[in-house]
Amino acid sequence: MQREERERLAEKLHQVFDEWSAAQEKWDTERVSLQSKLVDLETELGRRQAEIGEVRESLAALEKQGGAP
Repeated sequence: MQREERERLAEKLHQVFDEWSAAQEKWDTERVSLQSKLVDLETELGRRQAEIGEVRESLAALEKQGGAP
């Protein structure tokens, strides 16, 4: 009886470990994907901020020339 119980518990332990390993792998994959998206978004944000800076400089130059209202 004890042997059967140990075997059952060992089997359950292996099952839980396999499920945990699969969940960990899925989490790692998702984390890498999200980190990549974050890098892309930060790059895009930097581009947009640079564009805004250029527009502000252009507007300031126009104001100095009297071409802006």
